[in-house]
Amino acid sequence: MELILIFVILLLIATTAIYWGLTLSLHLPELSRHFDRKPFNCTPCFTFHLAWILSVICSYLLHCFTILVGGFGLSLVLFCMLKYFDSKKISK
Repeated sequence: MELILIFVILLLIATTAIYWGLTLSLHLPELSRHFDRKPFNCTPCFTFHLAWILSVICSYLLHCFTILVGGFGLSLVLFCMLKYFDSKKISK
């Protein structure tokens, strides 16, 4: 039962980080010129940082070291996946 809960938490962390990473990396640079630099304007970078920060918060609140380790691994996987998809985008 605990393993299912950990997977659900990591899935929530992943979906939250991807959603807010995609949304905020586009809109934060519009708010101020201070946000127009990495990691704020880079979707993979911002998502990576959101994911590991969320995993640290969740692991601290739940006192679960597995969520921390899984969150860092998930952050790296999300970064590589989004970096790959961003490199395949065609922009004119």
